[in-house]
Amino acid sequence: MKFIFLFSLLITACVHSSQVVQQQQDESCYHDQTSFRCVGYVSNYDGDTFKPLIAGVPDFISRLNVRVRGVDTPEMRNRKKHKRGPCERALSKRAKEFTRSVLSNARRIDLLNLGWAQYSRIEADVLVDGSDLAHLLVLNHMGVHKHRSHKKKTRDKKWCELLRFSQK
Repeated sequence: MKFIFLFSLLITACVHSSQVVQQQQDESCYHDQTSFRCVGYVSNYDGDTFKPLIAGVPDFISRLNVRVRGVDTPEMRNRKKHKRGPCERALSKRAKEFTRSVLSNARRIDLLNLGWAQYSRIEADVLVDGSDLAHLLVLNHMGVHKHRSHKKKTRDKKWCELLRFSQK
């Protein structure tokens, strides 16, 4: 509950601090309590986590990573004790490169329905030139749909079997 309150406070502070920047930008590029619009791309950690460039917000907000809501991709590094096989390593690199390519070539990136994710990350619906990044990842067999109702995380399953099944 404390995290939700703090996150709401941070977003409210960002909205107020971005008013000057909003006057200089296109009217459709504004921030509010649930969205950051027209953000830039800095880098990505894996297929579903990236670092955005958000104009008009305090530094501590702009340093946060964004987790793409609704999708799970193979991890670059596995925190579990089991070792990743060569197929999972290859899939994680492909997903990371796909996300990098999509975001770095985007004309516009919007973060909508902001929330708080695990590991001090922002969770958001990510729109890239009007298309949902989560949907693009699933459509191109780079990840699988992730729903909050799933008790067991996707990374506990075998990625190569999941993505092979999704290609059929």
